[in-house]
Amino acid sequence: CNHSEGLVTVNKQVTIDGNDNTLTSTSANWGMDLSAVGINIHDLVLQNAGTYGIQQGCDANNLVMTDVTVQNCGGTGISIYGSDNILLTDIKSFNNMGNGLDVTNCNNVVINGLTTSGNAFGGGFSAGIGLFTSHTYCLPAGINGFTLTGESIAEPTKVYSEKANAADVITGLSGNQLQWAVGYTGIYRYYYPDKTSCYAAVDAIFEPPYSLPNTAIYVVEIASEDFYVDDDPNGATTPPMLKPYP
Repeated sequence: CNHSEGLVTVNKQVTIDGNDNTLTSTSANWGMDLSAVGINIHDLVLQNAGTYGIQQGCDANNLVMTDVTVQNCGGTGISIYGSDNILLTDIKSFNNMGNGLDVTNCNNVVINGLTTSGNAFGGGFSAGIGLFTSHTYCLPAGINGFTLTGESIAEPTKVYSEKANAADVITGLSGNQLQWAVGYTGIYRYYYPDKTSCYAAVDAIFEPPYSLPNTAIYVVEIASEDFYVDDDPNGATTPPMLKPYP
């Protein structure tokens, strides 16, 4: 069945069984606003919200979502914001005007099965997952504990992070896609499963149209936080292109 509804606000602990129905949002803003502890949502398709499909508010801890699909929304598909102990299983996010999934200022987020495709901002940047810190809402700023398994991410950028402040901490990352990263300044990281993929990305970044300076780019192993920087301004593609830093 297909049901139409404006903004759905969930402000108490409840289980929502979608029974494989589709909720077509008529809201100009979010499709669902989750603001209570212990919400459980399963077997639901949500589509066509004006901005975010599902937005979780501050301190709405212990969210469980299973077999939930968000698609064709005017912003990021699912935004997990300022809440801890989140379990997402078999989640799908398609063709939204933003990332497939955002996580901001959260601790202990576990994702077991995430499929994304067709998610992109108006300017063309396309990513499956964005990890963020913010000093505006749901403090403190930072992420401690993010586990990703069973992912199928079709977007060019699989997972990236963006800090509001370089001193913010994003730690406790686990999953095949989160082993290494290419960093730009102290703010941005783009995650990869291995160092070889990072080297290839770095080489492309040094070339037109990006032509970023080697002083601003590094490669980092996530588990050790060992840094590597380019020693060749021409962007060589094989070691010793990168060397331990500092």
